[in-house]
Amino acid sequence: MLILLIVWVVFVIATAVTSAGVALFQSDRDRRKDALQVLRTVLGTGTALGGVAAVLIKLHQAGLA
Repeated sequence: MLILLIVWVVFVIATAVTSAGVALFQSDRDRRKDALQVLRTVLGTGTALGGVAAVLIKLHQAGLA
């Protein structure tokens, strides 16, 4: 379970850094707009799923799940 969480964190960080770089340094306006949308989606989803995973880990450690 911990491996999956680590893989998810690495994926979220890599995708966020890549889309932030495109949003900041791309000259095409449409690409910047798309990259910003990807950044918002990844950070929103990544943090929400990270919170759910943390709760599940705590429940598992407590013997409830």
